[in-house]
This record gives sequence, C-alpha cells and structure tokens, in this order.
Amino acid sequence: MSFWFIGKKYGVLVVALAGAISSSTLAFTNSFKEISLDARTVWVGATAFITVAAFALLLSRPLKPRMGHTVIDAVLRCLILALLSWGVVRSLELTAAYHNVRVFRKISSLYPNVGSIEFQPPRFPVDLTIKVWVPQNEHVRIEKLFPSSWNPEDPADLKGERNRTGIQDTLFVKAFKSAQVFGIWYELNGQANALDWDAIPEPANVRVLRESPVRSYRRWSYVYGGGLWVIGVCFCLWRWFWEHNRSV
Repeated sequence: MSFWFIGKKYGVLVVALAGAISSSTLAFTNSFKEISLDARTVWVGATAFITVAAFALLLSRPLKPRMGHTVIDAVLRCLILALLSWGVVRSLELTAAYHNVRVFRKISSLYPNVGSIEFQPPRFPVDLTIKVWVPQNEHVRIEKLFPSSWNPEDPADLKGERNRTGIQDTLFVKAFKSAQVFGIWYELNGQANALDWDAIPEPANVRVLRESPVRSYRRWSYVYGGGLWVIGVCFCLWRWFWEHNRSV
C-alpha cells in the first residue's frame, strides 16, 4: 500500500522529529518551572502548531509523480492528524495540571448546606496555606469542618490549622504533590456556597486555578486541537487536488 511506502520512506524523519519534540518538551517542563502558565501555554501551543504543520506537509506529499492518493491512504493520513491533534489537547491539559493547583467545589444535591472542596496538586511539591471563611454580615456559621487527605495510598501532609472559629479556619499542607488529593468537607447553617476560600502556594509562581478557569482552559484546548486538525486536513485535501489537477 502507498501508506506503508510513506512510512518506510519517512519513518526515520518522523521518529527523529517526535524524539526532538519530546526531548525539548521534557527539558522545558523540568527546567523552567518558574515560567508562568501563559508562557508555558504559548510554548506548547506553538510547538504543537509546528508539529502538526510538519506532519501535514509530510502526509500531503504525493507518493510518486502523477500518482493519485487512494481513499484508504487519505483516511489513514487524516487519522494520523487526528491522533496528533488529540496529543495537542492532552499536552495543553497537562500544561495546566503539571505546575498548578486545581480546586473544585461540590455542593450536595440533597443537602444544600453541605459541600466539599477538593484540591488537586501540581507535579512538583508545593506548600499550601488554605483559608476558609464565611461572611459575618450574613449570619452564616460553620457547623462542621473536616479537612483530610482524600488519597489513602499517598496521603497529603496536613501540618495543622490555626484560628479555627465558627466563621473561619486556616490550614497548612506541606509538600503537596501528585498524586495526593486534599479535601475539605463542611456543613453550614446556611447555603453551602456561602463558604469562601483562598489558597496561597509557596513557591509563589504556582497558580491556583478554580473550577471555572480549569473548565474554560480545557474547552479551549479542545477548540485549538480540533482547529489544528481541520487546518491540517484542509491543507492535505487542497494539496492532493492541486497535485491531481496538475498531473492531468
């Protein structure tokens, strides 16, 4: 099949390109932890664009002069671009997860005064100071508050707490890292969403992402990866038809 001819002819180039990209990404991830999330996102997005563009250019080439592409070849090449685009989405998602703390709140559907807050760690250890409170002017009080590690196989190190009252508490989590999970289950005498929180990481370059930004980042990751796939497929189709019309 013509597809296997391409694999044999350009296999070394593909492997070398993939290895170079993987090495540079790994070096970037491990050596530049102090770079901001925005800068890392731009780096991963630009690398992904170059990678998909290179593969699209490679896969769109005709096998031989005046030789058209079969339907199977076209489908396989589009699937390769789809696989690359899925890798782009996963890379962007891991970019947010690798160096940042993600926080998710869940409110019970049966008991609106009961909720929980889940803290997911970055890849590297970070000290986390967590402050929770309720507004005093709404006459809401914290009835129950249970902070704990939610992963028994790799427990988070809760060093202690300070200033626990009916309206606030401060918690200290040390060396918080993947795959640890820290959570707070709580019950108020009012609506559970009245509880507010703040997480202060150390080092300060680590960002704390709430649920809404995380979901938005994930959605745009899919949009970007899907856009790259559409552009790559359109380029391949255009080049195939252009080569075909030129050879006729």
